[in-house]
Amino acid sequence: MKTEMTAGDKKLIVFLALFVVVVAISYWGIRPFVKSMNDYKEKTVDIENKVSEDQLTLTMLPVEQKNIESMQSAIDEAKQEYFEPMTSSDVDRLFTTKALGYNLKCLQLNIDKNDLPAEVTAYKYSALYEQDRIRSMKEEEASSDDYSVSIGSLDEDDDSDADSDADDADDEESDETASAAAESIYSIKLDMQVMGDKKDLEAFLEELNNYDKKLLVRSYSWSEVEVPRDTLRGMGGKLGAKASGITAASEEGEEIAAPALSPTVTVDVLTVSFEVFMYCGE
Repeated sequence: MKTEMTAGDKKLIVFLALFVVVVAISYWGIRPFVKSMNDYKEKTVDIENKVSEDQLTLTMLPVEQKNIESMQSAIDEAKQEYFEPMTSSDVDRLFTTKALGYNLKCLQLNIDKNDLPAEVTAYKYSALYEQDRIRSMKEEEASSDDYSVSIGSLDEDDDSDADSDADDADDEESDETASAAAESIYSIKLDMQVMGDKKDLEAFLEELNNYDKKLLVRSYSWSEVEVPRDTLRGMGGKLGAKASGITAASEEGEEIAAPALSPTVTVDVLTVSFEVFMYCGE
């Protein structure tokens, strides 16, 4: 039995064939072309944005250079306020000599030098303190976000990659630490005990409080000590005069000694704790 195709069947077959051809051309011909055009447009937009950013950067470059120069100038001025790098013997020589300049005798000097950079904290109500606080909060938020993402995405196959990334982060952190240590602020803590005339001691303490370099007086106290008179006779200034028993002068200018001298002399003692800050860098 033969089945003859009607005219309608032939039209349906032709329609289906044309439909298949159109779909094939659209999928394997037009679709890749449209996709490539979209990709090209996206890349073009990205390039245009990058060019705009570069142009803006070039426009702002003179301003940024001027800001950098002014900032560097401010840094150089701030460096002058710090002590130059000193050894413990240099610190000993500096403040012992300064005490001798006030006719004081150094009884004790303890020097605590830290090899690590000092932790300098901004004043609580300053703008720098607020900036440091905001930056610390942002760093904590960023670190917590990174930690949560890493916990959700890591699996057993990524352990080696995670270890490698952690090693790279540690290397970067160590490089930053080494760079910061090469140009940082170091401090030396001193506990000094000097004896002498009260006014000379007060003048010495006043100079420490108003030192032209970064020096912080943390505490001080006063006391008295009985010193053998003979140990003070060689000292100049008021202490030497007190040890020699010189209390007044005659009208002709001759020195008059006290008739009776005790074997000891009461001398004022100043115990002061202070800290000096040094800038180490170029």
